[in-house]
Amino acid sequence: MILAPASFAQARIWLDERIRFDPDNPQIAIYNMPFIYRLQPNHTLSITQLRHALHLTVN
Repeated sequence: MILAPASFAQARIWLDERIRFDPDNPQIAIYNMPFIYRLQPNHTLSITQLRHALHLTVN
């Protein structure tokens, strides 16, 4: 077997696997998508419904 440097694609796959499956940091959030939702002054938001929706999304 001849050893050679990894290609760019192989290096990316290796790095992705190292980040995603790091046993020392299993809760890393690399695919989170933060967003902002701005309410208009005359609109309301039910905290109970928001909490329920987030619970359904996460679980």
